[in-house]
Amino acid sequence: MLLIALLAVARKFIILDMRETSAEYLLALAAITLALGVTYRLMRFGADPIDRLGGNRRATASGGERESGIHHPGKDEIDAEQ
Repeated sequence: MLLIALLAVARKFIILDMRETSAEYLLALAAITLALGVTYRLMRFGADPIDRLGGNRRATASGGERESGIHHPGKDEIDAEQ
């Protein structure tokens, strides 16, 4: 729902007639956009601490190594071998 509200406010900015719009109205739209954006960010990334990477991905060590220390080739390495 928050994303839909953000899209609706963005659409409002796009169709806005700058000649007939007061500064207070623009400030109110900016405040609404900021509030919706912060709320979306907190709900999207604050609920799951693992999700800070942008998905439910586990962080791996450098070189594709995991906690076990065994190297697991990534997609690029497999494509390079073929």
